[in-house]
Amino acid sequence: MNPLIALALQLVPDVAKAFAGDRAGQVAASVGTAVAEAAGTSDAQAAQIALAQDPAKLADLRIKLAQIAADAETARRANDLDELKAQIADTESARATFAELAKAGNAVGFAPVVISVIVTVGFFVMLIWLLVREPTLTTDSAVLQLINITIGALTAAFATVVNFWLGSSHGSRIKDQISATLQAQATSGGSQRIAAALAGHSAKIDTAVQAFRNPPPPPAAPAAPPPAPSAPAAPAHAPAPTQPPTPSDADARFDACVTIVLQMEGGYVDDPADPGGATNMGITLNTLRDWRHDPSLGPADVKALGVEEAKAIYKANYWDVMQCDGLPAGVDLSVFDFGVNAGPSRSVKLLESLVGTTQDGIMGPQTRAATAAQNAPDLIRRFADGRLSYYRSLSTWDHFGAGWTNRTNTIEKDALAMAGAG
Repeated sequence: MNPLIALALQLVPDVAKAFAGDRAGQVAASVGTAVAEAAGTSDAQAAQIALAQDPAKLADLRIKLAQIAADAETARRANDLDELKAQIADTESARATFAELAKAGNAVGFAPVVISVIVTVGFFVMLIWLLVREPTLTTDSAVLQLINITIGALTAAFATVVNFWLGSSHGSRIKDQISATLQAQATSGGSQRIAAALAGHSAKIDTAVQAFRNPPPPPAAPAAPPPAPSAPAAPAHAPAPTQPPTPSDADARFDACVTIVLQMEGGYVDDPADPGGATNMGITLNTLRDWRHDPSLGPADVKALGVEEAKAIYKANYWDVMQCDGLPAGVDLSVFDFGVNAGPSRSVKLLESLVGTTQDGIMGPQTRAATAAQNAPDLIRRFADGRLSYYRSLSTWDHFGAGWTNRTNTIEKDALAMAGAG
């Protein structure tokens, strides 16, 4: 299944009903296109992040998907109506043909009457015989099969006779009912179906938005690491609460943090021991390909990467994903830099382990509130200790250990300065 379709089914499960029938391919293409256009990417993972970061895009996509489901249902009902009209037309045509033959005195014109009488009499004779005869048991399979065939044929023929003589009026009534229903739905029902679909799934979408915050692979992540280390014990004294930054200084806080991160990442490198490959300012080739939606990019494009574009990538893929603008000064830098180096999910999990919230790797309101209640300088120091413990558990510690230690110590120092404890 197209990953974009799976993403759409998480948003509006009713879309799954539209995949039934001969329009499944067309509906699948429409759904995939809608998700790709709303998210601005055909990559499922990138689409999850883009939708999670932009509630307006998510709301528009939900409406489009509900409309696709409604249109598919309308098309299905219209197809059913066309089939019913064709059946009624066949019956009316046959009746009209035989009526003309009867008026002309042609013996063929009386064939429906004769056949109808024979079938009707035969059906009721067989029915009465089955009801009044003395029951006998037989194990002869040939006899049983013959009886079943006879009864089945008479039953089907009797139903055809009834439909021939009475089915037109009944079918016309059904046709009128279906036609009226479709017309009403075409004029006013579409919006109601969309509203009902959105209301029915609003709670599920809120949960799905949190799921979309699963981070992408880090740009220069080391080899597959073990679980996050246990957090050092919190201090016994009650910490002084630290308020997170206000929206007015959020942009300035990001600029200050990303400038430090870019200094830590350095320029263009292509270390064979680094699984990220060609990297510039910490942005790997794969990350740049996903960002520009161009798989043909090569190391030369990474080398030519500009600072402003690198900042935009860091903000979209790391800062916003980890909601660093809701963290206290200094703590935001610690979480941001570790997320860039080892992955957003791992960084958030370390913070969650230190503040005592569920370690799911998703920055939620509980984690932000628990972080704000901590003593920021103390939390920054404990975060740096946990970060180094994680690095020491990696098999690549011997090769990168010195650099990781220097980076962690530098970030800790800068973060403490931001928190006013430097």
